[in-house]
Amino acid sequence: MIKRKLAYLGLLAIFWLVMHLYLFPATAILFYMLLVFLPILFLVFCVGTFRMKVVVEIPVQVVKKGELFCLRFRVKGRQLLPAGAVVVWLLHRNCATGKWKKKKLVFSPDGEDGYELYAESEYCAQFAFSVKKAKIYDMFQIFSKKIPVVECGIFEGGVTVLPEAYAMEGRPVKPNPNVMVEGEIYSGVKGGDDASELFDIRTYNPGDKLNRIHWKLTGKFGQIMVKEFGLPVDCSVLIFLDYGFHKDMAEFLKYRDALLCALFSLSGTLSAQGQVHYIAWNAPGGQNEKHKISAPEDFYETVGLLLREAAGRKPVNGTARFLAEYGENQYSNIFYLSADKAPGEGLLLMEQARKSAWLSALLFCEREAMQEVGECLPADVEILYFDTDEIKEELGSAFFAGGNYTWQGN
Repeated sequence: MIKRKLAYLGLLAIFWLVMHLYLFPATAILFYMLLVFLPILFLVFCVGTFRMKVVVEIPVQVVKKGELFCLRFRVKGRQLLPAGAVVVWLLHRNCATGKWKKKKLVFSPDGEDGYELYAESEYCAQFAFSVKKAKIYDMFQIFSKKIPVVECGIFEGGVTVLPEAYAMEGRPVKPNPNVMVEGEIYSGVKGGDDASELFDIRTYNPGDKLNRIHWKLTGKFGQIMVKEFGLPVDCSVLIFLDYGFHKDMAEFLKYRDALLCALFSLSGTLSAQGQVHYIAWNAPGGQNEKHKISAPEDFYETVGLLLREAAGRKPVNGTARFLAEYGENQYSNIFYLSADKAPGEGLLLMEQARKSAWLSALLFCEREAMQEVGECLPADVEILYFDTDEIKEELGSAFFAGGNYTWQGN
């Protein structure tokens, strides 16, 4: 833009010299036309772009890993003269790495479809976007002007790249007669024996207990009516994530992807079987996170929170920190998911703190790394090993033994 202004001033100086040296009327006309051209161009440019703005949209905010996602830029507002290019400085960040990057986009303001930027992610994460500034140039690219940017919900969600999910065989949750089910949530389709919650009132059937007869409604309707009590839903199931420690960022993201894929598959399998459960982890900042999953929206909210976290690669014992706060809680089943290459210490801590819970471990490590630790674990601890490069096949064929184990716990 500066070069074009200097070229204009040079051309103006040449015409001024020609006008004074040769005294031709035509050169004087050209000189004065050129002299007033720039102010008129500036005035028309400012008026024509007075109400112009850039609208940034994300048509699809949730995609799978490897799928393309799109950012759409539209220029709105009438132009008195054809305008030049629009330049947008876009900031984008993969929340897993936590680093902001800047990208310069140049496109024409003409056209109803606007400008579309496509990208894809090798890793599952949440991507945040921000438009630092936007400028529009006149058709000769002499003048420029900042124009406002309208970001349609970009800061609210950005783009979420979800991990893959695979159906797992069997019923991961084992019946546990040693743990009393807490009546926090009750079934909406089946009655039970919890007198603190009323499920339904119906007519008497042979075999119903007499102490369940509702005498007031029986007298009102002239037929025997009985109360059906609530059935507590077992929500004492815990899935705990241990990211482990990896020095290399690429290696950490690879193991993190595999761990989230296992979480996505396991939690999806439990939800499909109607099992309420908790997902818990120790965040990179050191705080413990624990979220109940009783509906699909709970699960996606929790996964969104996981994908928004920056990668914490400091060698901290997340299991110990979690147990320090929640170690007194009683569970019927605990699923320990670890992406650590040597998960023995964390798994031993969870085994010691499980009380009467069944413990199943989904590990992304070599069996040799668990050989010594495995000898210290009771026989009822179920361990499944996975390879990060074969996660699709191994998760799809993963089988939980159900209730076939004999209790060996505390």
